[in-house]
Amino acid sequence: SARQEVVSIDKTMKKVDDAMDRVKALLDPSNSFELKWRAFQKRFDEVISRSLDGIRDALVNDAAKQYKSDTNLTDDEKRSILGGQATLETFAKKLSRAEKVVVLVGAGCSTSAGIPDFRTPGTGLYDNLEKYKLPTPQHLFNLDFLRENPRPFNEVARELWPGRHSPTAAHRLIVELHKRGKLLRCYTQNIDGLERIAGLPAEKLVEAHGSFHEAHCIDCHTPVDPAKVKAEVDAGNVPTCDNAACGGLVKPDIVFFGEGLPPRFAHLHLSDLESADALIVIGTSLQVKPFSNLVNMVGDHVPRLLLNREAVGPFVCPCANPALAGGHQSKTSSNSNSSSSSSSSS
Repeated sequence: SARQEVVSIDKTMKKVDDAMDRVKALLDPSNSFELKWRAFQKRFDEVISRSLDGIRDALVNDAAKQYKSDTNLTDDEKRSILGGQATLETFAKKLSRAEKVVVLVGAGCSTSAGIPDFRTPGTGLYDNLEKYKLPTPQHLFNLDFLRENPRPFNEVARELWPGRHSPTAAHRLIVELHKRGKLLRCYTQNIDGLERIAGLPAEKLVEAHGSFHEAHCIDCHTPVDPAKVKAEVDAGNVPTCDNAACGGLVKPDIVFFGEGLPPRFAHLHLSDLESADALIVIGTSLQVKPFSNLVNMVGDHVPRLLLNREAVGPFVCPCANPALAGGHQSKTSSNSNSSSSSSSSS
């Protein structure tokens, strides 16, 4: 199965990592061969990471299609699952009995805290980077461009670094679900750390696109105290590696384009979504894969709720209440899947 393939890949990569750790332990950090080894390891890691990301995305897409193909529920079946029409009240009743709620969070969850999202025309982060004269907005999160010119990212990071903003009502809702023993996991695309600040324990959180909570050298991967990195960024300096033999650039552990998602995401998402008994999606365009695939990986008996400014992804449907959308999947001419039901069951 797709899940078994992903688990097998993760186990293989752990063996590779263990073997590399043993080799590095035999090397003298001051030896020039160590520097060559680190350069080789960096390139090797980048190639392997890109390859595995492609394989994993293909497997996740395949798994999502398998789930979608089994969700052709009639309106009567959906009403039966919800216990009535698709309303917030019927979803709330289901939520009151749920014990394994999964929450998917995007940038819209944090906009009321004063943090811009990425893609909203006019106000989104990507629309407000002109002063940096980037080739494209996406270059802000490009490793090669970071090596060439780290200052644009560091200036933006200074504004986004956790501590300047407070959690929103949406973050407090997630923490409340945890306090009531209902939250299985919160998957966030955000790097603002507001879930942590709101009081959500680390074991209940998967920061799919990384965070400011840790930092590493981008060349030798040596961990660096994030407080030290923040102090350097706040002072307008470019953080560099503590290892004098390296001297590479240091960045927070935010996932850049071309980097793999954190191992925690790969290890948990399949089992979490399979066992979920309710799904809440908050403030996301569902455009970035593989995160956007998660919404389709719950069972067809699982009620789903979208809290968003507009319907997105499989929630797009001709229903009276677009915030509540469901699981009837119909193929389009482009061979993609979209939701066409008015129920919140998926």
